[in-house]
Amino acid sequence: MSTQLRVTRQIWLWLLVSLLAHNSNADTVRHRFDGKRNNVTVNSRQAFTSRRNRLTDPKIDLPDRGNRRTWLAARVAPVITVMPSSLTFLNSTQLPGSLSKTYTVSATGLTTSDFRVTVPSPFVVSAPNGGTYPGGITLPVNSDGTLNQTTITVALLSSSPGTFAGTISNISGSTTATVAVSGTTVSPSLSVSPPVLNNFSTTTGTASAVQTYTITALSQTGGVVTAPAGVEIRTGSGAFGSSLTIPGSLSTATISVDVRLTGTTATQVSGSITHRLNNSSNQSVANVAVSGTVSDPAVPTISVTPSSLTVADYSEYPGSFPASFTVSASGLTADLEIVAPPYYLLSANGRYGPALLIPASGGAVPPTSVSIALIASSPGVYAGTLVSRSGATTATIPLSGTALAQSVTVSPTALSNFTTTFGTPSASQSYTVTTRGGLPVYVGAPAGFEIRSGNSPFSSSLVIGTSPSFVNTPVDVRLIGDRTGPVSGTITQNTYFHSSHLIYPVAVSGFVAGSNTGLTVLHRDVDNYADNNAIQPLLVLQNQGAGTLPLANLTLRYYLTVEGAAALSNLSVNYAQVGNQNVRLRYVPLQPTQPGASGYVEYSFTPAAGSLAPGASSGPIQSYVARSDYAGLNERDDYSYATVRDQLVGNLRITAYYNGVLIAGVEPGVSTPVRALRALTESKNGPSATQINTYLTVRNEGNVPVNYSDLKARYYFTADGPERLQLAVDEGNVQVQLVKIDPPLANADTYLELSFLQGGQLAAGASTGQIRYRISKPDGGRFNQRNDYSYQEQPTELSSNNRVLVYAGTDRLWGQEPGASARMVATEPGSQLEVVVLGNPVRGGVVSVQIKSAGSEPLQVQVANAQGRIINQRHVANPQPTEQHQLVLGEQGSGLFLLQVRTPTQSRTIRVLTAD
Repeated sequence: MSTQLRVTRQIWLWLLVSLLAHNSNADTVRHRFDGKRNNVTVNSRQAFTSRRNRLTDPKIDLPDRGNRRTWLAARVAPVITVMPSSLTFLNSTQLPGSLSKTYTVSATGLTTSDFRVTVPSPFVVSAPNGGTYPGGITLPVNSDGTLNQTTITVALLSSSPGTFAGTISNISGSTTATVAVSGTTVSPSLSVSPPVLNNFSTTTGTASAVQTYTITALSQTGGVVTAPAGVEIRTGSGAFGSSLTIPGSLSTATISVDVRLTGTTATQVSGSITHRLNNSSNQSVANVAVSGTVSDPAVPTISVTPSSLTVADYSEYPGSFPASFTVSASGLTADLEIVAPPYYLLSANGRYGPALLIPASGGAVPPTSVSIALIASSPGVYAGTLVSRSGATTATIPLSGTALAQSVTVSPTALSNFTTTFGTPSASQSYTVTTRGGLPVYVGAPAGFEIRSGNSPFSSSLVIGTSPSFVNTPVDVRLIGDRTGPVSGTITQNTYFHSSHLIYPVAVSGFVAGSNTGLTVLHRDVDNYADNNAIQPLLVLQNQGAGTLPLANLTLRYYLTVEGAAALSNLSVNYAQVGNQNVRLRYVPLQPTQPGASGYVEYSFTPAAGSLAPGASSGPIQSYVARSDYAGLNERDDYSYATVRDQLVGNLRITAYYNGVLIAGVEPGVSTPVRALRALTESKNGPSATQINTYLTVRNEGNVPVNYSDLKARYYFTADGPERLQLAVDEGNVQVQLVKIDPPLANADTYLELSFLQGGQLAAGASTGQIRYRISKPDGGRFNQRNDYSYQEQPTELSSNNRVLVYAGTDRLWGQEPGASARMVATEPGSQLEVVVLGNPVRGGVVSVQIKSAGSEPLQVQVANAQGRIINQRHVANPQPTEQHQLVLGEQGSGLFLLQVRTPTQSRTIRVLTAD
């Protein structure tokens, strides 16, 4: 009994301590004994001590067992504890109340056995004893006024969407503890995009290409997607199948679905992919319409057109005239290969070769044009079969080709009797070039002639294009009229790339009356001072040709340097036999300057100055040139300054131009060697005399010396009878001989030839001195010199005589032969390369060049662009005396090019302009 009492006392002590701990801040403890209420105020420590003593003191009397709850309740306040104090719900109309939550409730110090849990609608609660109660439940209270900790399950039970909130009350007597509840009920949703997938296509045994659509769904219970027959679906990288699952979720999910035809059976596929949410109404259903075709595999087919091909091409320029065919294919299981027979080349889609591979896309090759060229380099017939194949499927085209040899003919092969006057083109004559082949024919005219085809302008060259059949091209030819006397040469039809480099010639010849090349400029400095403040040239123009020269078409240039900054502006004509007012002067600066020339004084003439008849002279033209400040001028470094001061001499450094074309003299900066000789004679007796007594001087008016051993002069006359003639010469270094002309000419049947026995050279600007000779008859008979070709009756002084011929070696450098009307122009030394561009600027993309005097040395000809890159070149191991070449520039466009001609010992470079 005492043991039970001790235990009972310890329990009550524990309850009292718990109560004090719960109300540790209270200073008043209420006690209820037998229905009486006493208030005792103590501090916390006192209260605790007092109560502990009373509970543990054995002398204190406790109530009996029946009144113990009332006694304890009088001493402990009711306490209800809930955890947590709030709950939040998210639910779906599909499964109302399916997502429940819980809280716990416990209590002490209860004074009544009634404990009720009330819940707001649409929330419901349930206790461990089971059942769901919309309004609430009652929980049992222990006899000691306590409520064991109990788990309460709460659910939101709403089949309509919306947001709900309220308070769950836990009540015992007047004591209440609450749990706040809130929640949302959502409706399911389902949509698909796009709603239609069509145009699926495949063949049996092969799944089609994939198309994709998107599911957007909200479903607590998830859903099912089902594909129609012949269609399979998947999400992500999973396997394709006939159905898939929409996962459950209370938030909106986006799902990408791949769709394809299975390709199991050949058929037209049409149906819908259905989408249905679980535990949902019929409104939660969506469809994606699907359609496509599954076909049996196509039979491989290759089509080619035309059914046969004939190719004509040229052995000299293979591949220039290709044919073409079209190929297409369907139902292929491999790419398409086209194979040509030998000697043919295929080309398509930017690729070429004897065989081509054309990719098949989806087993098909769209219509494709293929070029085929015959590339045989030997003439003949080339037959074969063109094969198009893929796997075991083939299509063929019989192929026949002919490689033709290049053919060029000209008719007639000669044109003659062209005539005109200087400065005027002649009437044209024509010949025909008949061509067939893959090579262009380059036609080049010789110097003095120009050509054209059709209505094109006349030029020095033209090009006849390629043709698979014979083509006749008429070519018009005419004299240019830019030189006098007989003009001849060869028009060349050149197929340079021909293996044998054939040239088909047309000989042309004619005559140009009048002269420009017979003009000579004589010069003397009349003030005899080289360093004063003025330059006073005296000029005389002599027309040694056979044609009349209008002075208005002539201009002269006197080159000089101007020291200091003052302008050369004091220019005047002191005297001119043609009239001072008819001679005009102006100073033209040179840019860039040339050695010995910062500019030139230009002489021009008005129409009133008249013309120079053949053999006539302009008379003196004396001018005065000074600076604006009349400061000194140093003539010694002037290009045109005359070193011979006491007489008129030919001056090649004063240039003459006819209509802007250089016809006499050498411009500064030109390094081309020029050989120019002049014969001057003085007849010592009259037209009827017993002797032909003439003094002869040969003057070197070029810029290079001439070997005396090469020098010859010829004086033409009539013997006036059959007698043997006597010959005497006063100079011991001169050898003479008389030569009969057979057949005789109207004004000459004999000529006297003089040559020199001495060595050395006749320097530039020097003369031989007078050579005195006499021709007589043994019987003292007389000569009628009026009919002598070389006679000129000027007994008082030496004067130019262009009917006396002067030679250097075999080159005639002065004079006109009997029967001719103009003397030859000055030429370059025979030992040096003579290079002439036939037409500069160049048109048509072809440089035509004529080369002489290469000798027996190997010859290299090349043309390069301005950056030095070689465009075309030729090598000639054994050159002919005259070589003619055409160098194709290709697609270089307009610009400056450098033509270089070389031998092991010589080199020439000429600037060439293209005008295309």
